[in-house]
Amino acid sequence: MAKYYKSKKTFSLLTLAVLLFGLVPVGNAQHEHNHSTIKSADVPLDRIKNDCRFFSGDTLNGFALEATIETGIKKLTIYSELKWYVRTKENEFVKAKYNITKLPWEIDENNNTKRINVHPRVANAACNNVDFEAGTFVSWTGTIGYNTNSNLALTATSATISTLGIDAAETGCSFQTLVNAAAGADPWGGFPMLDPGGGNYAVRLGGENINTNEEAQTAGCVDNAPITAPYYYSNGETLETTFLVTSNNTLLTYNYAVVLEAAPHSNGQQPYFRVEVLDNTGAEIPCLNYYVQGDSLGTYPAGFISVGNPPAAYYLPWQQSSL
Repeated sequence: MAKYYKSKKTFSLLTLAVLLFGLVPVGNAQHEHNHSTIKSADVPLDRIKNDCRFFSGDTLNGFALEATIETGIKKLTIYSELKWYVRTKENEFVKAKYNITKLPWEIDENNNTKRINVHPRVANAACNNVDFEAGTFVSWTGTIGYNTNSNLALTATSATISTLGIDAAETGCSFQTLVNAAAGADPWGGFPMLDPGGGNYAVRLGGENINTNEEAQTAGCVDNAPITAPYYYSNGETLETTFLVTSNNTLLTYNYAVVLEAAPHSNGQQPYFRVEVLDNTGAEIPCLNYYVQGDSLGTYPAGFISVGNPPAAYYLPWQQSSL
């Protein structure tokens, strides 16, 4: 379970961004990044359709996905190039459908990243540091623990934020980590760890070792699972903040990116990512939540991109969601 956000300060729109590596179970997948050698013609259509849905929900309703794929196959023989072609066409469709000039991750001709300011709102005082722009975790609470079932809540062992500082190594033992521009690109997905939509800070939850049981022990990290637990109980972590919702802050927009290890496990033992929105009683508001779990059948959620052949990981580059 994970809940964390970040905002861009230069607009009055309250905008939050999330970067997560997920709760990653044990696996010995190699770090392969040569997936560009896969030929488009060698990939089944169903796999291509799954790989090439780069927007969630009903955003692509009306988009001719299969026809776009067929055209792309005729133009491009390398599978990674085909996916880029389809993504470009989807971007064009979404911008035309919603009358958007630039998507959040796109840059202008002067290489200045910009966020679309659709419905200006000003955060009230209770939203202090909801965007992490203080460069600290002030106003946030966290837990660390272990994952017994990816379909259930994380088993918390300590109510704490356990960090090794800003830009702590992604391969290290930091559970919750503030990152800035110096963090560079994610080593798996190649997207910037700092949300390109703006702001000076984002947050990474976990990493490839701290959330993988065997690797965590090898790296000398804390293993939160009890000794009697099966070896596949891996570390996990959360972040949470609360604030008063008033007529002045009724729109909340957050960005997130996800990296999940490709692990040959069954449902409930897969890495996962979860965003939960709760009301003032602590009850979930289901339609505002987001949850994704890795797939043990060799496929993965729509919009995710594979790394390696066979895949060692799947990643979802920066996405935007509003509530």
